[in-house]
Order: sequence, then structure tokens, then C-alpha cells
Amino acid sequence: MITKIQQPNVSRGCKGKTRYMPLNKPVKISPVFLILILLFFPIIVSGQDFSVKSYTVMDGLPSSTIHGITQDNLGRLWFASRNGISVYDGYTWKTYTKKDGIGGNEYLAVVSDNMGNIWGVSRANYVQLIRFSHKTFKVYRSGPLDILQKESLVNKNLSVYCSKNDTVAMVAIGKEGIAAYRNGKWITLTTVEGLPSNEIRDIKLKEGMFYILTSKGIAVADKNLKLQPYNISIPESDLADFWSIHWETKESAGKERLWILGTSFISAVENGAYSKRIKNIELGEMTRSDTPRFFPSFYGLFFYGTARNLFMYNEKDGKISFLSNQRNSVFSGLNGVIKDKEENLWIISQRGVFKIRIPKFTNFNSSSGLLKDEVTAITHRENKIV
Repeated sequence: MITKIQQPNVSRGCKGKTRYMPLNKPVKISPVFLILILLFFPIIVSGQDFSVKSYTVMDGLPSSTIHGITQDNLGRLWFASRNGISVYDGYTWKTYTKKDGIGGNEYLAVVSDNMGNIWGVSRANYVQLIRFSHKTFKVYRSGPLDILQKESLVNKNLSVYCSKNDTVAMVAIGKEGIAAYRNGKWITLTTVEGLPSNEIRDIKLKEGMFYILTSKGIAVADKNLKLQPYNISIPESDLADFWSIHWETKESAGKERLWILGTSFISAVENGAYSKRIKNIELGEMTRSDTPRFFPSFYGLFFYGTARNLFMYNEKDGKISFLSNQRNSVFSGLNGVIKDKEENLWIISQRGVFKIRIPKFTNFNSSSGLLKDEVTAITHRENKIV
């Protein structure tokens, strides 16, 4: 079924190229005023200095419980919530629910594929995917599968690969394995097909390969759904403690790393070698439905936790802060986290959405174009700083 949808307005740059919208409402401030503030009221940027903006139902969210988040090629943020899928362009919110024909209200995950489509998976007694593409959406339903049981549908991980010839989606079904869609057909992946365990904890896509984290190790699958082991030597005692994985690319960090969140540590695979990078962390009290998530190395800060707890590790001083337990804290727990195109961190939770921004400064001196390093006066003329 294909249905037309109304999308928020999108700004388009020169020659028809799309320009993504900034995800915060602009405020016009005189450059001179801003520079004077920086000169006379300096902000000391340490590892823990950041600003936080919260978004709730009062701001346009359809529900305070947000299960998933992703960003599309236009810079818009998409949210999977208890009451539909919402898209936010920095100015307005648009929510799609069962009334719009998307086939369900509660969505447990939302991801973007490598072709720019947005995919969501809903809570149901079968696997139901929805794909947003341009101005239409399409619903994919699995029908009955052997691994689908009521208890297994508490939480789902979703990952999608898309090309001109192939559409491959993987949906984790609790502790029962994976429901996989490929070019019109649904199949199941379990230990019979080569998974280390049927308990799926995370799935991440990298360069057309699915990295599947289970309770007993990591497997890799290609677009043809052929499974193979992840050939990295990892202590068996660590494997059972893994909860989440995150790929850090050369483009974003200068190095390629696979970060892994464990129950009491954060480790990484780099240059084919596994090592623990951060030890003696804790996730707090957990229930069987908890799926710990994290984001590593955000300006030296590591955010991690569960639906009830949010922690932050400061790489600079080695300190751990229990953010959701501080007095008057706006934070609750953590259901998911991403970094957007503007280098902001977005945390989703049971109490809404939080945007974390690290202040950024640029130094200008003689090496970057100033006549002299000593500046004696600043003025503002015709939208230029002189």
C-alpha cells in the first residue's frame, strides 16, 4: 500500500540542491554584541560545560515516551513514539498516526537508510514496517512467523540497507532472533542459520554489512542475509556483557572504531584489536525489558544508560556523573541517542527529548588573516565585523 503524505516545507539552495534546516529557531543577535559578550564574559569550556534544551508534548511531541530517533538527508529529525512517528524540521512538527494510514500508533524504532528513506517499526503481533520516501509512505507486513510471540515484541532493533536493486531490513524480535525482509520476502534468522544467540541486543549497518550484537557474541550478515562470525578476538567473559554497539568513522573521528557498551565497561575494536577503554562504569538497576544505549566520545564525553538512568563519563578527568539523579535535573533515562549534522547530541527518553550543545569558539589571529594579533577596537558595518 502506497499513500501520499504532506511533508513540512524544505528549504532548497541554489541549483536545486537541498539545504537542511537548522534544528533550532534562529535569534538575530548583533555580531558586535556577541563578541563583546565573549570578550567580557568568557565561558570556560571544560568537558562538562554544555547547554541543554528539552522538548516535550508542550513543544509538539506526540508523546513524552520516545523510543527511536534518526535524521534524514534534509536535516530533519524523525521520532518513533508511543503515539505515532513525528518529523521536526527545526520550526514545525508533523505527526503521522494510524489515522493517516501508517498502520499503527506506537512505533518502537525509526532509522534512515543509505538512500535517504525513513523506516519505522510498530508494536504489533506481526512485523510491520513503514517506509517514508519523498511524499509517500508504504507499509510492509510480515504475516505470521514462527519466532513471533507476544513476549518477544517488547523491544525491537531495526536496521535497513537499500540500493537500486535491493531492499533489506532486519528487525530484532526480542530473544527469538531476527525477522528479515529482502526484496518482497520475509525470512527468519536464528541460531540455526548461524547467529551466536537468538537474544538480539543491537544491529548496526556499515558499508552494506549488518553487525548483529547478541548475548553471546557478534555476527555479520551481508545483503543476501548470509551470516558469518565477527573475526575479532574478544574474551568470552566480555561477550555476555555487551549491550550496544556504535561505529565511529574516519570522517567523523579520523579513525575507524567499533565502540561497545558493556554492563560495567566501554570497549572498542580498532585496527583489528579489542580493548577495554573505560572500566568500572555502572548502568544502575535494570529490568528484563531494558536495552542500554550509549554515544561515545562526544567532545570527550560518553553518554550511556537505560530507560531509568543516564550517566556521563568525562574522558578528561575520568569522572562519572549520574545525570538523571541530580537535584532539579531535567534528564530522566536514555532510550536512544544520535549526533545531528550540526554537531548537537539528541537524547530521547520517557520524558521527552533533550538536545545537548557544546559551545564552539573560533580564534582569529594574524595567521588566519588579521593584520595584527592585538585588537584594539571592533565595529559592525553593513553586516560585516571590522
